[in-house]
Amino acid sequence: MSAGATTPRSRATVPSQWQAIRAIAQREIIEHLSSLRFLVITALVLGLAPLSVYVGVRDWQGRSADCQRRVAEREQLAKGPAGMVRGMDLPFTQENDLAVLRAVRSPVRWSVLVRGVDADLPAWWDFTPAGISVGPPATQTDRLADVYGALDVEFLVRVVLGLLAVLLAFDAVAGEKEMGTLRAVLAQPVSRTSFLTGKLLGGLATLLVPLLVLFLAALVAASLFGADLLESAADLGRLAALFAVALAYVMTLYAFGLLVSALVTRQKTALVVVLVCWVLLTLALPPMASLLARVVMPAPSLQTIEAQKRITAEALEHETEEARGAAYREVTGEAEGRMSKASSLTDDTALQARLAELQAKAWARSRRTLGEIQSNWERRRAAQDRVAWVLASCSPGAVFARAAAELCDVGDGQRRRWEEATRWQAGQLERALFENPPAFYLRNGSASIFFQRNAGMPVSDLPVFTPPRQDMAASLAQALPSLALLLVLMVALMLAGYRAFARYDVR
Repeated sequence: MSAGATTPRSRATVPSQWQAIRAIAQREIIEHLSSLRFLVITALVLGLAPLSVYVGVRDWQGRSADCQRRVAEREQLAKGPAGMVRGMDLPFTQENDLAVLRAVRSPVRWSVLVRGVDADLPAWWDFTPAGISVGPPATQTDRLADVYGALDVEFLVRVVLGLLAVLLAFDAVAGEKEMGTLRAVLAQPVSRTSFLTGKLLGGLATLLVPLLVLFLAALVAASLFGADLLESAADLGRLAALFAVALAYVMTLYAFGLLVSALVTRQKTALVVVLVCWVLLTLALPPMASLLARVVMPAPSLQTIEAQKRITAEALEHETEEARGAAYREVTGEAEGRMSKASSLTDDTALQARLAELQAKAWARSRRTLGEIQSNWERRRAAQDRVAWVLASCSPGAVFARAAAELCDVGDGQRRRWEEATRWQAGQLERALFENPPAFYLRNGSASIFFQRNAGMPVSDLPVFTPPRQDMAASLAQALPSLALLLVLMVALMLAGYRAFARYDVR
């Protein structure tokens, strides 16, 4: 009989808890939506969204125009004397300008919403006998205003809506205690788990509103300003994934605010704690992580490596030119400093064979020396990036920024794909052109000659550069580690909040 009497009561208890959760969530939504902090920040987001998109569209359009101009210049150059490539970069002339081999990078359309590293990546890559020469960033920073940082949708979510999330949650528990409502609610048949669950659901529903406002305003503004972001189903999936990551981020900060509110007894204390932590985690930690990584794992800049490779290549080429001169004297019997038999160099079979042997040795030495410089720098840079990422992983804002950039194909994944594509192209050109160039210099003491073995190779016969594809699946795969870490942080903060509230003194 006792078991039969217990069953109806337990069945009646289950819906009452769900009703309590729904009532608490509804009250939370009403209070949040009518609060001044919510209205002010939502209005700020609504006003800044079109402005940020306008800046992004103008920057993207400018970089697209520059890209088209560079492609047209390369095509025009290929129609002239530079269309016959001799494999050397002759200064002050366009007869053998290696810019005809240039790989030009087009900007990513989704950088309109999330700038990422798209504007900071090189605008082009040149291919030379010394290896890959990296061009300048697509957008030059020449004004103080550019140093302050880019205003984009990622910034609005990470900073503005992140601030809203902690401001909505800091008094969820401590504020209820000070007003006396917490003790009254828990005196009813409402468990602490149901109370905090209602708070979480109410915060989730509330934060959905400004997120929807932001994304809708950004899409409408992008379309009005001339950038259609939804051209295919893949674009719709990219947008949905970006929205989901943004929602996970703001809920992570909301859960953090709830945790702080469940650890203190006064809402003023909770406000100070969440604001200080928000500043440290969102604004201070990401740049500090980068700076500390440079101190712990120093690596020279790309410009330094480029200069070192160029100087090394010039020194090796000078030694090779002198070795060619020595071979010329040995084969022809010419005195040092004289080139009287230059006109018959191409007909001398013995000299041709000796120069080919020297070229093969010089090329192997050059690839080994320059390759060591490049590989050592890449290892140091990769180690520096790993340290920076580990340190920044404590910041939900940094994790969200990384995930958003990868989803929009403007993160480290894009950089790596372009580096792989240019390395592959450099390898193709080395085998087709630079390893055995149609022309080179021969130095005999103080005399030198431009030794041209043939007219060169037409650009049309050389390998064509293939830019990396913008693949939604690849972008999602790159973003998964950051998304997983963000979800782990969110769940951990929620569980910590439940545990802290279970021990909370409501008196």
